[in-house]
Amino acid sequence: MLGNIGFTYVHEFLHLVFARLYKYESWTEIKVNWRKLLPSAAKCHFGERERVKRNSFLVILLAPLAAFIVLFFLGFYYIGLPVIFFMVLMCFKITGCIGDLIMFYQS
Repeated sequence: MLGNIGFTYVHEFLHLVFARLYKYESWTEIKVNWRKLLPSAAKCHFGERERVKRNSFLVILLAPLAAFIVLFFLGFYYIGLPVIFFMVLMCFKITGCIGDLIMFYQS
């Protein structure tokens, strides 16, 4: 469960890093339900006066998914674990990015 919280922090941090690369004022907010040891809300906010361009928003939106795909692939390629472990981790990561994918589809 703590790994899920850690993945959420890394996920939102990647949104933040890419937003800052595009020079947007941004910050992250993560709320954790400590009784269940699960993140209950995670958001990357932009400044009130920021006008985010569509293409940069899509890059910021998909950055964590792309980064985790590359990192997981390289890790499993060099470590040599079976592909099924890679597939299971990617399923967990894709379900964790479902909100990002829905916003990508809607924009």
